[in-house]
Formats: sequence, structure tokens, C-alpha cells
Amino acid sequence: MGLALISNVKGSISATDHTVTSKKGASCAHNLLGIVASGDASIDSAKKKAGITKVSSVDYKTTGIFPFYGKTCVNIKGE
Repeated sequence: MGLALISNVKGSISATDHTVTSKKGASCAHNLLGIVASGDASIDSAKKKAGITKVSSVDYKTTGIFPFYGKTCVNIKGE
């Protein structure tokens, strides 16, 4: 994947054989002007926010307008 001025990308990180997806969680990190970055886009953070102990799938989404703003979110499903 290359560098783009405007991005809106989704993708899969991992999946397990656990099929129950009664809960969903997300965790995001933001970047402003390539100078200030904040947030926690980790799987662990998304699990804690949603109260998930068994993960079914993990996906990500990245959006942004280079070089002004960027956002990456990790989205998980499980129980």
C-alpha cells in the first residue's frame, strides 16, 4: 500500500475460530499535522472498552487527509 493524499482504508488483522460476536469494541489513535499523535489503537484497549474476553475477529480502518489529519481505529468482535 502506498502513500495517498486522502485515505479511507479498511482491512482485516486476524480472526479466530471463536464464532460468538455478541460484543463489539473499538479503539482509535489520531495524528494532527504529523506533529501531535494521541490515542491507543491497540487490541487490548478495544477489548477492555467492550468487556471482551474471547476475540472472534480484529479489523482496522484508517482515514485521513495527508499531512493534516489521520485516524486509525482497531475494531474487534467477540464475547
